[in-house]
Amino acid sequence: MRALRTIAGDFALFFGVIIAVKLFDSFVIHWTTFTSAALIDAFVISLIVAVGRWLVFGKRA
Repeated sequence: MRALRTIAGDFALFFGVIIAVKLFDSFVIHWTTFTSAALIDAFVISLIVAVGRWLVFGKRA
């Protein structure tokens, strides 16, 4: 059961990150350079993954 939760959580995080980054890029690239947009993407991805892991696995993860 835990393995299923892990796999489902990873897929949800993966697709959530892709969608969030695509939407975020459409706003960010208008007012910043490509390099800083990539740095902001890295921050947003790590934030989404951290929050998603916390939601999937609970506080002990």
